[in-house]
Amino acid sequence: MKYLIVDTGLAESIAYRLAEEGEKVYYYVSWQRSTPEQSDILYGKGFLEEAGVKFVENYEKYVDDVDVIIFTDVFWGEAADKLREEGKLVWGASEKGTRLENDRGYAKEAGIYEYFPKSKVYSNKHLSKYASPIIEAIKDIEEEEFNRPVIKLNKIGDSSIKTYVSVDNEDAVIHLENLKEKGIDDSTEILVTDYVDGIEVAMGVFVGPDGFVMPWNMNFEHKRLFPGELGKMTGEMGTVIFNKDNSDVDNLFEIMFGKYEKWYKENYGIGYVDINAIVSYKDGKPYYLEHTSRFGYPHISIMLPAIKTPLGKIFYDVTKGIMKRIDISPDWLTGVCANVDDLSSPTSGDNVIIRVKNPDYLYKHIPAGIYKDDKGYIRSVPTHSRVFVAVGMDQTLQGSIDKAYENIEDIIIPNGYYRIDIGLKVFDYIHDLFELGYISSKRYLTVFEE
Repeated sequence: MKYLIVDTGLAESIAYRLAEEGEKVYYYVSWQRSTPEQSDILYGKGFLEEAGVKFVENYEKYVDDVDVIIFTDVFWGEAADKLREEGKLVWGASEKGTRLENDRGYAKEAGIYEYFPKSKVYSNKHLSKYASPIIEAIKDIEEEEFNRPVIKLNKIGDSSIKTYVSVDNEDAVIHLENLKEKGIDDSTEILVTDYVDGIEVAMGVFVGPDGFVMPWNMNFEHKRLFPGELGKMTGEMGTVIFNKDNSDVDNLFEIMFGKYEKWYKENYGIGYVDINAIVSYKDGKPYYLEHTSRFGYPHISIMLPAIKTPLGKIFYDVTKGIMKRIDISPDWLTGVCANVDDLSSPTSGDNVIIRVKNPDYLYKHIPAGIYKDDKGYIRSVPTHSRVFVAVGMDQTLQGSIDKAYENIEDIIIPNGYYRIDIGLKVFDYIHDLFELGYISSKRYLTVFEE
């Protein structure tokens, strides 16, 4: 079959696996078209071409010639809706589905989550022409009693300024004033919420035309730069995932997703969706943080080894509405992200050569951020810091952690770094989630098996 992937340069592992399965794959990378100086350095260049993937300059020329069109990010909701109306098989969230991620206040407006901290969203569409969302946010923090305000920006850009957990109200005001000095656009929406002390946990599931396609998965992200969850927020430093098996309880899934299945069936489109929440230590309820209306990255690269159903069959059958369950291993998966220096720095590791002891493993886990040059050297893409995701899969959490770190030893990256504690916090989280009734006894016990 023929598949057209419309991407922002993150889905190389999906394109490679489809090609490996014998499918014909056309691959369009959008954002790099706006940077002519880097137009010859496409994500996955060399790797994907060797597998038979064809890079294309204009995806619209191919929509009538393929079996499935796959939108992998949240910028094409309206385009996906239009093509579906024309009778095309389209994988990708709808305009409403992508809005869940692009507009942080929309989930509340749509009424599809139950628990949430006190929050306000500020933008020019809510304010007079004389008001600034930053000034209004400062005013609100100064006038109301927030518990350690958490500030989120509805702005694509530097992840280090998208989320800020303040020490107290005064710290939050200082942070907002600093953002204003940095020239943050007054059209940027600002979300201010209360801090919730608890377990950060996410759940994800596939969505088909008739509702959810099981199983769901539970995942735990590690976003801070340093071990112990210290330092600035990064895109991702590592993730732990497990997929539901018959022994796992559905309580948390039911609260976060189950009771809203009708909304997703009628409004979301087709694809994968993930909700990140904080399960409060105080009352045991999951307080909403955000939606991801697409495959997460590196989430999908970590989950791929557990997916037994061919990807081509998933993309076609789920989109057609003829697949109700995907064959996915219930084992634990741990992914550890290897990164290079900040590539925005003039002294960084731009285009560093990456040495790989086991090329076969690399080909199974092609990450965003690398390509092959004309001499066959593996290099990092300019402006992209994450260059590899080492994955371990095992019946136990500790086993998956050990295997991930064994695999990362096969990669040599000049100026490279990775965290050495990915997965460790999850041991405590699983204990607490078991006590709250959100994890089954079988899942809890496999964490500690020798």
